[in-house]
Amino acid sequence: MNDFAWALAGFVLIHVGISATGLRARLVGAIGEWPYRGIFSLASLALLAWLVFGYQEMRADPFDPLNEMLWLPPDLARWPGYFFSSLGAALAVTGVLSPGPTYAGFESKSLAQAEPARGVLRITRHPFLWGVAIWGWATSSSTVSASPSCCSGR
Repeated sequence: MNDFAWALAGFVLIHVGISATGLRARLVGAIGEWPYRGIFSLASLALLAWLVFGYQEMRADPFDPLNEMLWLPPDLARWPGYFFSSLGAALAVTGVLSPGPTYAGFESKSLAQAEPARGVLRITRHPFLWGVAIWGWATSSSTVSASPSCCSGR
């Protein structure tokens, strides 16, 4: 099994096996909330980096059929991709930089205000997630290769 598959399995394992089970509560009880968050964040970041490097390694093989482009979109079809990619990036950045009641550790501070949801949080509760989703859709629909085709079912 390649690095990409191992990293993906580890990433899913810590998010489902630890976060979504009673193991998280036991770990928080043993080491505390903030140390747990720090260790979990570092483990997630390390596995995400391993996932990216594993993907690059997997795609570096010139004889892999996934590396062959199926078709390129016409020039006119790229502009909606640019627009929606920029919109997604803007939503993601404002979502990260806007403090709100949905952020871990800021719940009590935000909910204590008279108006906890301000700015982009009035439009959507999770602007970062919407930004990543729109950016991902725009980049995968503006350049179609064998890789997105196998993942999206097209």
